[in-house]
Amino acid sequence: MITITAKAAEELKKRTAMGEGAIGVRLSVTNKGCSGHSYQMEHVFEPSPADDRFERDGAVLFIPRTQV
Repeated sequence: MITITAKAAEELKKRTAMGEGAIGVRLSVTNKGCSGHSYQMEHVFEPSPADDRFERDGAVLFIPRTQV
């Protein structure tokens, strides 16, 4: 289960606004870096059926289903 805090929702809305026309932010994890994992955030302009969608207070977070 993913919980978006009020503070995280504020930050997600700010980051979404940075991408003109973005509807949310996608958070994904890749295998690299010293710890073996690297986090990546990118703007989402169209929802993908491969993502789960989480919302709070107008903030939208997408996470690939393979990573939940």
